[in-house]
Amino acid sequence: NMLHDAGYATCFVGKWQNDGGDEAIHEAGFDKYRVFLPFSYPSNQFKGRYKSPIIYENGAYLPDSVTEGRYSEDMYVSYLNRFIDKNVNQPFFAIYSMPLVQKPWVPTPNDPEYDTWDPKYDEIRSDLKYFPSMVNYMDKKIGDIIHHLQDKKIINNTLILFTTDNATNVNIYSMWRDSLVRGLKNGTILWSTRVPLVAYWPRGIEPNQSTSTLVDFTDFLPTFADVARIPVPNNYGILDGTSFYDNLTGRNGIDRAWSFCHWDNDPNDNKQPIRYINDTMYKLYDEPPNYPRFYNMQIDQFEVFPIPKRKQTEEEKQIRENFIEELQKMHN
Repeated sequence: NMLHDAGYATCFVGKWQNDGGDEAIHEAGFDKYRVFLPFSYPSNQFKGRYKSPIIYENGAYLPDSVTEGRYSEDMYVSYLNRFIDKNVNQPFFAIYSMPLVQKPWVPTPNDPEYDTWDPKYDEIRSDLKYFPSMVNYMDKKIGDIIHHLQDKKIINNTLILFTTDNATNVNIYSMWRDSLVRGLKNGTILWSTRVPLVAYWPRGIEPNQSTSTLVDFTDFLPTFADVARIPVPNNYGILDGTSFYDNLTGRNGIDRAWSFCHWDNDPNDNKQPIRYINDTMYKLYDEPPNYPRFYNMQIDQFEVFPIPKRKQTEEEKQIRENFIEELQKMHN
């Protein structure tokens, strides 16, 4: 809405799953859309995800005659590229919420099994052997968009951000530098919440840079405001975000000091939500009155050994007290 109100054309393609269908998508500020899961649960997010997809556009589902045999990601990218074509001469904002690489793990159009694959059995025949191919296809689709922006000669003035909403499925193991790391989706340790954030903007970002700056998803709104050179809206209530525009462009600025998380995976299970605060090194769980779980995430990435108060340095004691003070504010 912020960018839409500033004159940007807007588009959303891919997995929606925020409920509300056509009305909600427009209320969120998007002019155009082609989505999977226009409504929230109990929609089955594993059915109609890839081959012969179930796709919603302009307030209705596309007929089977349009989607039969086609691959969802190809349809999303073709729609997005057409949106780009229509807005080459004006600012635009698009979100591509890729269904890849979530299960079911099934063939992509690059796999020989794709042509004869029956998507009715996706959930039954899902096989991790297809996961690498799905990652490759994700890379291919991102490349298609980048090449399209290059062909339209607007790549230099387009900011592309690649990120994800949570960690990898628990059945998948990956190499991180020299360590084998298991996917820990739905958890709260570092390997569950630390995700990629890759930025590409030829005109605005020097290549081959990296930063350890702490970034929270609430930071995207003020960052986009800075990129668009517009003020942050004053009618959105309290905003928690800290712009990382300066980190992208190599300028001096104010970095986020800490991040707060409230994680309630199932609001209906009567379990207390998990809440914590962390900076780039330390994490404290919101467990008053003693707040026993205080970790150095750099040393203890799997949160096995909380630091006892008696063994905390003076600096660590101060960090812990600062965290407690901030957590208590969340209850007020």
